[in-house]
Amino acid sequence: MTGLDGTLNSLQLILQDKQSMTIWRSLKEQAGKAAEIASALLKQEKPASDLFGGATMNNDELDVPWAEVKPLVITLDNMHLEIEDGAVTKEALCKGMPKVGPCKS
Repeated sequence: MTGLDGTLNSLQLILQDKQSMTIWRSLKEQAGKAAEIASALLKQEKPASDLFGGATMNNDELDVPWAEVKPLVITLDNMHLEIEDGAVTKEALCKGMPKVGPCKS
């Protein structure tokens, strides 16, 4: 079984060996990019081009810059990335869970 969005529940299912992986995008990265874009637009400036890395999306009328946030496959082996990003705390994640992955220590 797999999941989407890297929620606390899906991470705990992985810890319990009831789910193999989930897909996650850093909310911190998304919020940071959105804030930079909004700040520039509020100042009536063009957002920094490196924010978009040349990526565009067509909205049926024109190609617009797209600030991509890469999805990551999260498994038991790299679950610590969500803790490091602040998406979940180790305390919340490991409460009542098996002592595996980031809950070993």
